[in-house]
Amino acid sequence: MSRMEAEEGGISFEYGGPMGKLVENNMLGGIRKTEETEYQKFDDSIEFVKKNQIGEPSDPSAWFANDLHATIANEIGLEDYSQLKFYTAVGSPLDKYHSIDGFFELQLDPKNNPNDVARVTVDLTTNPNKDKYRADLVILVPHDGLDPKDEDYKEALQKHADEITAKLMPYLNKKETVAA
Repeated sequence: MSRMEAEEGGISFEYGGPMGKLVENNMLGGIRKTEETEYQKFDDSIEFVKKNQIGEPSDPSAWFANDLHATIANEIGLEDYSQLKFYTAVGSPLDKYHSIDGFFELQLDPKNNPNDVARVTVDLTTNPNKDKYRADLVILVPHDGLDPKDEDYKEALQKHADEITAKLMPYLNKKETVAA
């Protein structure tokens, strides 16, 4: 199998382990199958992803996304986890054309304006040499993967939750300052 075929098929074994769409789907989940593969502007791609989620974005079904969501919600101190949503973009135009594998949205004023959100985009990669990305945060997955039973997993999960929380907190602090 050539590199081109491997990339198109979503699996590459460069760096000693399965990569690409296989890892992304496993850790972040996927969207409903659609025929939509043409270029979409960024905002249209975001809306496309939201409309094509499988399951509940406030309780992601993919194991890593779910653990990351819960850790961030705890760090922020959310009483209602539905205020934080994770949307997987794997396989969508947002992934294909904008290099975003998923994003978190935090409702800043859920009672009065549920559409007032802070967003943090993520790109998951197994390539330790990746130096160009468009997402707010890159999540590097070791070439041998992550196992939820290992201490390395807990450390990686906490590290990325801290990074995402750090990007969301200024929006929450700004909201609290305006409300005071």
